[in-house]
Amino acid sequence: MVRDYVESLTGADVADAVIVIATEVGHGLDEEVRAARDAVAAADKATREAAVRSRRVARDLRAAGLSGRDIAAVLKVSAQRVSQLLKSA
Repeated sequence: MVRDYVESLTGADVADAVIVIATEVGHGLDEEVRAARDAVAAADKATREAAVRSRRVARDLRAAGLSGRDIAAVLKVSAQRVSQLLKSA
């Protein structure tokens, strides 16, 4: 339908055109939406990076001779979480 409409307005052949529909709300809200999406993406990236660091440091603490309970105390997580970190490391 969009191609037909554009073709009727312009007379151009748009049979192979790629149609992208972008919503805009206005009143500064579009920028707020983009900022919120960027913040969510940054938080997701930070979470993944934190998980990588946690696995690495748990493994390093284990290699240094600490017990699972000691690692849990140092990282301020549960012993079960330490077990998970060490399994996925």
